[in-house]
Amino acid sequence: MTGIGDISATILLNTIGNVNDFKDDKKLASYLIAIKYNPYLRKFYFKIKARKGSGKAIIAAARKFLTIIYRTLKNDWVFEDFNKFKLAGAV
Repeated sequence: MTGIGDISATILLNTIGNVNDFKDDKKLASYLIAIKYNPYLRKFYFKIKARKGSGKAIIAAARKFLTIIYRTLKNDWVFEDFNKFKLAGAV
């Protein structure tokens, strides 16, 4: 698929595992973007969904999730929970 390299595809496939474990694409999306389990992302998702619909809300939540992951790695933070970051040296 254009835009996904070999390493990203390998990570994605390993994360998903058996696609048949998911009832539908919405269940897979929930699993990957953590809206089912994380109150912070769930609140964000429903806020966007009310304004722009579920499709755009899923994309927005996925983007927010990946932004948090990126910033955590880029800034060498230790991740505890959403909105609770610590500098690695401060632990």
